[in-house]
Amino acid sequence: MNNKTINIAIDGPAGAGKSTIAKMVSKKLGYIYVDTGALYRTIALYITENGCALKNQNDPEKECEDDERITYIREHLRMAARLIRCGYNLKGYMYWNDADSYEELDGYNLRFGLTWVDHTTGERRWKKSRYYFSEICKSHLVN
Repeated sequence: MNNKTINIAIDGPAGAGKSTIAKMVSKKLGYIYVDTGALYRTIALYITENGCALKNQNDPEKECEDDERITYIREHLRMAARLIRCGYNLKGYMYWNDADSYEELDGYNLRFGLTWVDHTTGERRWKKSRYYFSEICKSHLVN
């Protein structure tokens, strides 16, 4: 008696018909069909602490014009939207960090925040990226 287990995996791009072929092959061979993609779609995913660290320029005017951070946020949210369209159960996205803060390894050398902070006086200013992110949160649209 032969007790070998045989696993067959079919790979390819989304929409290529992998599941359809796999179901047909499993039926023809008398195997059990397991949709492993469905296993991943049952788990809720959250993107947490996703942020863009830019070098401290010690110039609030330059740092509040943070187009590089806007590009970073836009591209990450576009990828998140693609994951949702592909069936991933992505439930949330949290940007790190609201305001520039002290980082354990880099001190004040890097700035993550959507709000510029003068670490001497405590003055705060919204960066361009904060306005951008706020619009996305209100409209639920990524341009």
